[in-house]
Amino acid sequence: MAKKQLKNTILTEVAWEVCNQVGGIYTVIRSKVPVMIDKWDDNYLLLGPYIHQNVATDFEPAGSDGSSMSKAVDRLKEMGIEAHYGTWLVSGRPKTVLFNPNSVMHELGNIKYFYNENHHIDFKNHDPLLDQVLAFGYMVKTFLSELARICLDDGVQVLAHFHEWMAGTAIPDLRKEQIPVKTVFTTHATMLGRYLAMNDPFFYDHLPFLNWEVEAKNFNIDAVVRLERACAHGSHIFTTVSDVTGQECI
Repeated sequence: MAKKQLKNTILTEVAWEVCNQVGGIYTVIRSKVPVMIDKWDDNYLLLGPYIHQNVATDFEPAGSDGSSMSKAVDRLKEMGIEAHYGTWLVSGRPKTVLFNPNSVMHELGNIKYFYNENHHIDFKNHDPLLDQVLAFGYMVKTFLSELARICLDDGVQVLAHFHEWMAGTAIPDLRKEQIPVKTVFTTHATMLGRYLAMNDPFFYDHLPFLNWEVEAKNFNIDAVVRLERACAHGSHIFTTVSDVTGQECI
């Protein structure tokens, strides 16, 4: 992108592991921050969940600074949504917004109902992680919608890069509601691929002959697999991290 485009674009990067060390994506995001800050400067923003027990030591809250990002956070607070604007205390000290999924759990029934109505995904089986992820996605979608509205008045466009299905649950609704945000979805390994690889040493040889719907039901991960597919189809650009992962996605 040209320098002029960079100045008129905000890049938000969304991951379940921002300020939340669970697995490898935490390291991926954290290690790339200095390069992103060098390129995007103040137009780079990370979005993550406010759930990790050590978040207070990793995150420094900040007050409203007049930026479009803090204005969007203020609008969410007015709606009763718990969002925290500040800095992730890692190298590069990126601007960060963290959302507490527990603050919208009273809306979970509606969130699931409309997801099923709009995207035909049934979340009838109780899964605490999936509940948190859906609540988080609802908050991210609301934030990006507000940010896009604010930026539209300033002639600034918004890009949103989502890592994995746990961060990408906002994508289908962003696309359905035609929110002016360009989206990128990256999968580091498909959920169905993980399960199949653990149970079949010749997984990649058998891959062309597998029925994804049958296999997803066999492993009881049908809702997550459908959610992952909705993220891939809803995004403007879908990427993977390797050729073999690309084979899984195809």
